[in-house]
Amino acid sequence: GRGAADIQLSFGQCEANVHRSAATVVTGQALARAHVWIRLLADGTHQTVESLAQSVGVHPKIVRKSIRMAFLAPNVTKAIPEGDQPPSLCLKDFIAVMPLSWSGQWLAF
Repeated sequence: GRGAADIQLSFGQCEANVHRSAATVVTGQALARAHVWIRLLADGTHQTVESLAQSVGVHPKIVRKSIRMAFLAPNVTKAIPEGDQPPSLCLKDFIAVMPLSWSGQWLAF
């Protein structure tokens, strides 16, 4: 699995010199990880976020922030692997500032 350092690096500031395809890969990986983590919680593999966090070696706060990506609007979710997110939109934006409503997400996107 990924260590805490790997995941925390993904949450860093947007870098102007980061290649767009690299940013798309990082965001796509975070999206996939969020869906896996939600499934592990939903199917009872882990009863709590804390248990899940311990098993993957990250702080529970990272898990809580990350799983929000599993609830992105379908059109936003589809755009991520295609690299259609705005260049200025970083992984930290998906996690920290993306509205909860799908219509709000599309407007922010």
